[in-house]
Amino acid sequence: MTLYPQLRALARHSSHDPEQALVTVLGLACELLGMDRAGVGVISSGLFTIEVAVDADGTRSPRHEKTRALTRSFAHLVGPSATLIVADTSSHLDSTDAADAHRDVRSYVGTSLATGRDGGRGVLGVAGLHPLEGPDGWRREVLEGLAPAIDDLWSAMRRDGAPAADETAGRPGPAAVETPGAGSSLSAMARPLLEALQELSGLATTFLARVDEESDRHTVVLTHHTRAALQFPEGTQTRWSESACHLSVEEDAPAVNDVPTRWPQVQVAVELGLTTHVTVPVRLSDGRLWGTLCASDVTAHDRPEQHLPTMRLFARLIANEIDRELTLVVEREAARAIARRSQVDELTGASTRGTVEPWISTAIEGLSPDDVVVVAFVDVDRFKAVNDAHGHPAGDAVLVELVTRLRHRARHDDLVARMGGDELLLGAILRREALPAFQRRLLEACSFELERPGGAVAVTCSLGFATSDETSGPALVETADVHMYRHKAVHRR
Repeated sequence: MTLYPQLRALARHSSHDPEQALVTVLGLACELLGMDRAGVGVISSGLFTIEVAVDADGTRSPRHEKTRALTRSFAHLVGPSATLIVADTSSHLDSTDAADAHRDVRSYVGTSLATGRDGGRGVLGVAGLHPLEGPDGWRREVLEGLAPAIDDLWSAMRRDGAPAADETAGRPGPAAVETPGAGSSLSAMARPLLEALQELSGLATTFLARVDEESDRHTVVLTHHTRAALQFPEGTQTRWSESACHLSVEEDAPAVNDVPTRWPQVQVAVELGLTTHVTVPVRLSDGRLWGTLCASDVTAHDRPEQHLPTMRLFARLIANEIDRELTLVVEREAARAIARRSQVDELTGASTRGTVEPWISTAIEGLSPDDVVVVAFVDVDRFKAVNDAHGHPAGDAVLVELVTRLRHRARHDDLVARMGGDELLLGAILRREALPAFQRRLLEACSFELERPGGAVAVTCSLGFATSDETSGPALVETADVHMYRHKAVHRR
């Protein structure tokens, strides 16, 4: 089956989560065969255990993941290295055991898999709730073409030590790594699907386009084509309101094989000579239109609508990938916001205590021989008295003003941090001979009057200094703190 290489590519993309990829491909099996559920299981010791089962909508089906007697499953009819097609179970099966166990199943196709366990034999089975119609050849081709990709994913799932089916049911796959667009994650997911769609439909060009309704823009994101004369280069933009894709969605005409007659106003279609065009909208989980999945050709194709079920499945897979990417973007932004909040004091805007040691380590690591790291520990004198006399808002205002004044004396790469309460810290890198001037500037900055509605608040501070040429890096803060208390003791005399 020519679809197999594309499925292998899809499997490689999903190797970080082979279990979820296996669910995806089993859903594809249902879609391609027009049947209702698919599963993989192991025949061993007279039993058949279904390890992964999926419904036609591509969702995991835990209720069908169970162990039963082999004779009470259709799998016992699938021989080693063989494929079975039962178009109508009511007329085909002589044994009633399997039919009794699956009263709702009216058709079944199955093939042997290489993957097994403890000497058992693997089976891929797809069941339908209605009898099958038409020849069996293409179903056999689909089933045997899907089997190698399913074998790959099932083996990878076992190697990863995936838990038993009842433990993993409903477990979400990992979020995507890239942001939405033609980034590597979406591209790795969608490109093999575009190739597979071209192989399955026979239409010359398949492409994924992004829609921006607000700016009336339709942008080709990814494309696959078999004819050089009929291609939509990635990045090509047209007006959404004037595109065949828009008319297809607007008129609820997903499959058209008379484009020139039906939509003569679509200039791009006229220029390229499009005759057949199939469009499926790609909608996110919240219902928003993200884009379109399309297939086109210059020749008329009979019944292009027959490709819609496959395209709708592919559109869902693409939308799920984009949803995961969007979720990851939100999670990343939330994590960054939390990290920022953890590093910034909410009241003063100064850095938090947790940033001090990393800053000192980095500063000392990159220190030149002529420079020193200086840490100044600042404590507001009689801060409790300020709160008692003027109220806590006044105390908060004093801290905010003090941080502002320290920042005005600091350079861009210096650190101003709130250690807690009324204790602040300023870290700087400077020449040893510049230390006295630096100390004077800080002493001036830490003595001021702050006008408040109840009167002026006189502010003084005690300061302690420590330098890296006299104290080891980890002890800088502790040493500066000791010197600050000595300064405070002098103030109290």
